[in-house]
Amino acid sequence: MAINTHLFIDGFAYKHGRINSDTIVIDAFLDPVCPNSRDSWPALKHAVEYYSPHVGLMVHLFALPS
Repeated sequence: MAINTHLFIDGFAYKHGRINSDTIVIDAFLDPVCPNSRDSWPALKHAVEYYSPHVGLMVHLFALPS
């Protein structure tokens, strides 16, 4: 028996607003004030735009402990 572990998707789908069942999803956990998160953003956007519609980006806002 198959169990669906993706009952819901949290986070924000970048650009297309939804993720299809046949899409490869990159989950990015980003801190809005972290310089490393800021620096990774252009590369993530480029990858999604280049491989779209086969790849999607799900952004999860995640505050790192100080």
